[in-house]
Amino acid sequence: MKKRSPTMPVTATREVYPWILLWNRCTWALEDAATAKDREYLYIFSMIMSALTLEAFLNHLLRFRRPQGWPEFERKATPAQKPQGALHCARIQARQAPSAI
Repeated sequence: MKKRSPTMPVTATREVYPWILLWNRCTWALEDAATAKDREYLYIFSMIMSALTLEAFLNHLLRFRRPQGWPEFERKATPAQKPQGALHCARIQARQAPSAI
């Protein structure tokens, strides 16, 4: 039996964009629903995927707006508290943005 070499720690990182994958499935379901016989299931699937896509995209944006505290807030907050946290981040960003005029 051959001896295995010791495993090396992985140090590479990569960004994963889940909303792109979810949006792809959403559009696939809509296109498929145009020709499918049981289209109501595909429409429901597409609606669910679009909601999940929006949540994933907002989580991504808020992660960059509030990088130091968003992961902890996202894990601890209830679903009702998350939109309030998003609004809070948006208000902070609006106050910091330079005037357009």
